[in-house]
Amino acid sequence: MPLFGYGLNEAFEIPTAQIQTEYKNFFIKDEVVGKAFRLIRDLLIFTNKRLLVVDKQGLGTKIDYLSIPYKSIEMYSMQTAGLMEKDNQIVLWLKSHNEPRKFLFHRGSDINSVYNLISNCIL
Repeated sequence: MPLFGYGLNEAFEIPTAQIQTEYKNFFIKDEVVGKAFRLIRDLLIFTNKRLLVVDKQGLGTKIDYLSIPYKSIEMYSMQTAGLMEKDNQIVLWLKSHNEPRKFLFHRGSDINSVYNLISNCIL
């Protein structure tokens, strides 16, 4: 089940310094934001310890924070956009879920660095 992405809902990269400051109360000691992406109202934050998904629901007053420790990721894959495609994709298979989590990224996003960040945290 995709957390992000259908049609025009691909994620765009945003400055990590902004996220590190804005969400500082969510991070533990020595946790650093490596990459951050915005999808309309939601956020996808890759740190050196976990993936944090900030999902604003309804009118935005209710917010769901999903923390995915890298150790819970069994497999992961990257798919780059082809000639006729506009999105890149990262797919995560989690130990606690039967269905993979899919994340779409804008074609111009540095998907390789996201993949490398996940690799460095898992392997």
